[in-house]
Amino acid sequence: MALPLADIGALFMHREALLGRGMAVLAAWVLLNLIGSGYCLAHADRRHAAFYFHGLNVLCNLVNAGLAGGAFCACISTRPPASTRPSC
Repeated sequence: MALPLADIGALFMHREALLGRGMAVLAAWVLLNLIGSGYCLAHADRRHAAFYFHGLNVLCNLVNAGLAGGAFCACISTRPPASTRPSC
């Protein structure tokens, strides 16, 4: 069953809003984790496992930051379907 064009546009806008909120949560998680693990990494002794744990945690969070940044750029550059754009 085909959806009316107005419903497709609303569905697209809802999807983009949900993606934006999810990436905002991921970005907040990354920021808090980088601050916490970065501090612990700076004060950890290389001879203990905590140094390597926090080092890997920082690296994983840098990957997550790249994913969140890429998703934000995709949200900004994605255009809504033609049916939801105003006609001139």
